[in-house]
Amino acid sequence: MIPKSNATIKGGKRWREMILRFMKNPLEYLEEYFKREKAESLISSIKRRTR
Repeated sequence: MIPKSNATIKGGKRWREMILRFMKNPLEYLEEYFKREKAESLISSIKRRTR
């Protein structure tokens, strides 16, 4: 998940960790995010073809 510009670190532990990781190194965070997004898209397309 890419945080919105008005996101705060208030919330649960995992949310806070995600926001802080994004703030410390946004490029690394986004690279990981888009790798995951591509993998999910590939799996979804395979599932659609095999139905």
